[in-house]
Amino acid sequence: MSDKKAIAKMNLRTKLLLKNALIAAEQWERSLAEAWPPRSRERQQALKLSNSYREFRSKHFGASNEERALKDMVPVSVIELFGRT
Repeated sequence: MSDKKAIAKMNLRTKLLLKNALIAAEQWERSLAEAWPPRSRERQQALKLSNSYREFRSKHFGASNEERALKDMVPVSVIELFGRT
């Protein structure tokens, strides 16, 4: 059974649990990656796994509210906003 079919058969509560589990797994792996030295094999593996969780979640559930908010943000220079003192 494909991922889409399996997810389509889930009730709303189970879908929400799956989405939250994927977010938690992604954050966990990202945190593990940050704990390893920059060029270590373990760091690269953790980042790859974290990205896999994000891709799967995005494919099946779309972007999170935070991801949508970040996408729509416009950077503002604090110096330009408040002027130089």
